[in-house]
Amino acid sequence: MPADNYRLKPTLGGEIATSVTLTPEHGIPEAPQPRDPLAQRLSTLAVENFAGGHFANAEDLFRQTLERTDADERSIRIDLMSCMALAQFHQERITAAEKTLRSALDELQQLSTRATDERLPVLTQNLSSALASQRRFEEAERAQRDTVTHRMRQDGGDAPETLRARFLLVHLIFLQQKYQEAEPLLRETLAEQTRLHGPEHMNVVRNTAWLGQTLYGLQRYQEALPLLRAAAERWPSTDEFPLEHGGVLVMLGSALDTLGRSVESLPHLRQAIELQRSTLGPGRTLVETTIILALALVHAKRPDEEFAATLKQALAMKQQQGGPPDDQTGRILELLGMWYYDHHDMKNARIYLNKALEICTQTTCQPEVVPDSRKLLTIIGAQ
Repeated sequence: MPADNYRLKPTLGGEIATSVTLTPEHGIPEAPQPRDPLAQRLSTLAVENFAGGHFANAEDLFRQTLERTDADERSIRIDLMSCMALAQFHQERITAAEKTLRSALDELQQLSTRATDERLPVLTQNLSSALASQRRFEEAERAQRDTVTHRMRQDGGDAPETLRARFLLVHLIFLQQKYQEAEPLLRETLAEQTRLHGPEHMNVVRNTAWLGQTLYGLQRYQEALPLLRAAAERWPSTDEFPLEHGGVLVMLGSALDTLGRSVESLPHLRQAIELQRSTLGPGRTLVETTIILALALVHAKRPDEEFAATLKQALAMKQQQGGPPDDQTGRILELLGMWYYDHHDMKNARIYLNKALEICTQTTCQPEVVPDSRKLLTIIGAQ
């Protein structure tokens, strides 16, 4: 089977790159103390429920406290909204948390001391987290830029809080695949994080992986390879972040395969599949990695049957997911059609290529799927 018929085009971005999300600045809050005695009691009960992990009760009690807090107690109201947003975060009620944080920021803007208020960067940081959790990365980036500005003004450029805010800003730029902009920022934050924490710290490992993925996105595979390898090797053995770890392994395997070192790529891709299977189940990310593994098997000149069996596993996962066929389904069917064509099984080649064409005329597939399928079907028809 001619290996150059089977192109390796891994997805950089999507579920792989966004497997790390920003987390809100939080902890167990102190109970805000309004003037009203009943409001004070409600606030204390809210914090007790928060500390006990009863976040729905805490949210409701913070809301009741807020309703009994006068409009002129603006600072207390801001604290209550901040606490309520944290309770909403813990319940994964992200849209509600975003709304609450925006209300808190609106209240804070009315304070004459807003520019120096230490709550300002915490609120904008948490707003950025809420937006990023909804995959609204451009808006999240704007909120994170505000956070960096506030941290620079309040804490100075070398403060740990400022460095963390810049680290998260670079993450958001990276997630939007703005690689030209991300590269110098990633190099700068990598140096900062290494100086601050040492080379084994998780932030340094992450930053190393992001820089490697960025260089991969810029098609600078030779430069990307040692960074991706270093990140994979330094990853905690506890697999505390398995989804993120899987993404790094996929990029490492893809870089090796692109550089013609396909045999070396296979164990990394197989390890990524195991991590993704245990974490995600048969979702798009696992299917994408399985397709990448199948293509690497071709380039590594493994037995043809192993390629077909791996693709059929990916197809079975798509069927298990349910729902209408999509671009991944079309890609798998096209590759199987090619495989049958190469093995002179024109009947199955025709079936799979026609199915791929049918799907890819109804959804957006990789641009070469339709013309390649049509070309092979024309050849088959002429035989």
